[in-house]
Amino acid sequence: MSGIVGIYSPHQPSLAQAEMLEPMMEAISHRGTSGKSLYLDPDHGLALGSLFGPSAVKNNGENPAFHEDERCVVSLDGTIFNAMDLVSIPPDRSAAALAACWHQHGREAAVHLDGPCVFAVWEKKKRALSIVRDPLGVKPLYWSYESNQGLLTFSSELKGILAHPCVPRELDQRGLTCFLTFGYIPAPYSIIQSCQKLFPGTILTQEEGLAPTTSRYWSMPDLNPDPDDLPVQSAASRQNILARFEAHVGSAKKVGVFLSGGLDSTIALAALTTLGVPDIHTFSLGLAKRHPRINLAADLPFASMAARHFGSSHHEILLAENHDPKELLDQVWRQFDEPILTPNTYSKYFLSREAKRHGCDLCFSGLGGEDLFYGISPGIKKRMARRFRPGDSELDGMIRRYGRAFSIDLQQRLLVEPVDDPWEIALTTLTRYNKDVQSTCPLDRFLLTVLRVMGSEKSIAVQDRTSVLNQVEVRHPFQDPKLLKFSRTLSPDRKYNSETDENRFFLVDAFRRDLPREILEREKAGYPSYYWNQGEVDFLTDLYLSPAGVESSGIFRTETVDEILKDDLQSNNKSAGKRTWALLVLQAWYENYMRKVPN
Repeated sequence: MSGIVGIYSPHQPSLAQAEMLEPMMEAISHRGTSGKSLYLDPDHGLALGSLFGPSAVKNNGENPAFHEDERCVVSLDGTIFNAMDLVSIPPDRSAAALAACWHQHGREAAVHLDGPCVFAVWEKKKRALSIVRDPLGVKPLYWSYESNQGLLTFSSELKGILAHPCVPRELDQRGLTCFLTFGYIPAPYSIIQSCQKLFPGTILTQEEGLAPTTSRYWSMPDLNPDPDDLPVQSAASRQNILARFEAHVGSAKKVGVFLSGGLDSTIALAALTTLGVPDIHTFSLGLAKRHPRINLAADLPFASMAARHFGSSHHEILLAENHDPKELLDQVWRQFDEPILTPNTYSKYFLSREAKRHGCDLCFSGLGGEDLFYGISPGIKKRMARRFRPGDSELDGMIRRYGRAFSIDLQQRLLVEPVDDPWEIALTTLTRYNKDVQSTCPLDRFLLTVLRVMGSEKSIAVQDRTSVLNQVEVRHPFQDPKLLKFSRTLSPDRKYNSETDENRFFLVDAFRRDLPREILEREKAGYPSYYWNQGEVDFLTDLYLSPAGVESSGIFRTETVDEILKDDLQSNNKSAGKRTWALLVLQAWYENYMRKVPN
């Protein structure tokens, strides 16, 4: 766990002084509670900061995520698994290995790295700054460029950039439209007009006297199906999955697993057990809240069964029927620089908090296994088919599938200043993630696009922001470029054309002997989502969504908000309260970030 911030202001070096950098570092200080490193070049307007947390601490107490030599300075957020393969440097000095690789390969160094990381490199003689985001966007990275001042700022979290006094705060209508359409904001947009997310697999470079430029160094691997039969491909799947988990676990002796009792997370537990990690703790969460349509504690018995089967130290978190979210909700919401619809932003906080209580600085998730290895169940496939209309592309279908909270028509009635063509914004956004996904199978293209866009900017973002509040690092071995490349050798016809649950067979066959039968046969349920619509957050509804509260931000029309509140209150659907929750999240974000600087 770590974080980076930086400023490059060659024309006005006064904007890159320590008094400008330190508030940026303080704004993301939760990403690195064990120490920090700074580098200042006041003559050339360059300032870099690096924070590191418990999972990065080594015996000598040095910051392994920061390095300076006579040629360059490196600030790193993340891990490089192949550091020793690149140069003869101990594996606990990732930034030093990265610097040596950069000396040898320049900007091509990015393609040689194995591991989820973002980093900044300052080349002293060239006076050039490069910032790089990992191929699948596992690590967050925001940047802003003020052309009238020649000021470039960047940070692991948006709040780090907003701590610089020269970065303006104006709502970005495109980012707002993405939030209302998808429930989160994909790169390159952000909720702030002057800021962007660096697109995954991209390098941004600024040289003295020039504006920043970006270039892609990674694209989706080509589909190359292997003709071998199922037993061979299943064995290869198992071998590759174990190899990537081994890389991610490294030398760790004690780890946690966020365990739902579903196939993906149980295979994560099976992999770590097979690798011989001596001290494994598992953490599961359920809600005791009563819901007319879903069991919010359904994961707990399956997770307990899996933990007993593999012998992990198991910890259950059950949010009681009378649980009051007031105490922690504002803290968790404030941690998210941008509004995000899912209520998992609140409940997943408890997983990492419990992990920290039991001494697990490093935890694992099973996120991404479904998209790589077994597609979707027949039931979901049928429901998706209903979202497609004649002539739809997979991207049109994706918008209809995942843009269900606020339809395009409702957005036009909801926003005080609606954009001209929200569908085109959504389509253009998804095209950036989809255009290099090659396959003859529409579902293959669909799910790999979902893996890239939802994985980085929603699912992983939720776990990243909540876990760093508790100084815990979460790794996602399925969300890995090397494993993704291997999965492109598996035939899409085998993954998607089955009309039974046999379309899960790559993972099922690979780990059939490891997993309890009940886990293998369990129907995919998804993480329990509850929108706190039984009175728990009425005080926030009264505050933020009253006519006065809505008018104070000036984003929404009061009459449309009132219509949505009444509809959600009367609804008995599984997602009842979803739209109200989204409006609350947006209004709370506005209060925290547009009216005051987050503390």
